[in-house]
Amino acid sequence: MTYLAVGGSRACTVLASGATLCSGTDDIGTAVNASVAGALPRDLFGYGLAIGDSHACALRRPNHTMVCWSLGGPTTTLYEPALGISFQFLIAGGNFTCGVASSDYNVYCWSTGVDVTPVPLPKIRPDVYVSDVSVCRRGHQLL
Repeated sequence: MTYLAVGGSRACTVLASGATLCSGTDDIGTAVNASVAGALPRDLFGYGLAIGDSHACALRRPNHTMVCWSLGGPTTTLYEPALGISFQFLIAGGNFTCGVASSDYNVYCWSTGVDVTPVPLPKIRPDVYVSDVSVCRRGHQLL
């Protein structure tokens, strides 16, 4: 395992091979096992995994685009709510998932069956921040 993500009552990991394993229980206490993994892409980044209550999303290795799938239920449904958008990372809570786009660092959020929507936040640029919020350091150079 290179990375473990937990959401709701489930845990998932992406193996070094790019395959995914999930385990836990669904909302009514029924065991969920790794059988879901057979339907999933095998080109996922381990660190790009986000688990919600009834879904999971991960980043694909070739281009950091995102794929999501349902957790629980008799079948696994794959979907790509942000087709063509590359992401830096993803995070999920409840049935809500958000990601920071690689192209412009905008935050996009979505839920199962809901289109991706940009969140109207000020521009965000990942960086290293120090305790004084007015000072941002990039490498060794102060901005």
